[in-house]
Amino acid sequence: MNSCGSEDVSGERLSILMKNIAAFYAKMVVNASQGQIIPSNPKTPGTPIYRIQSENTAMNLSISF
Repeated sequence: MNSCGSEDVSGERLSILMKNIAAFYAKMVVNASQGQIIPSNPKTPGTPIYRIQSENTAMNLSISF
């Protein structure tokens, strides 16, 4: 992902989920990300800016920022 913007987004800015059915190693590289963080965003306390989750126990998920 070469560029990402998240102005006026409520909740997670970037959510990456690897399902248990994946039959391959997954890799994602985020080269640039610009997010607007203001007091009213996120609306729910504890909401992460980045959410990375893998349900797969056999394959690897690799994320680079």
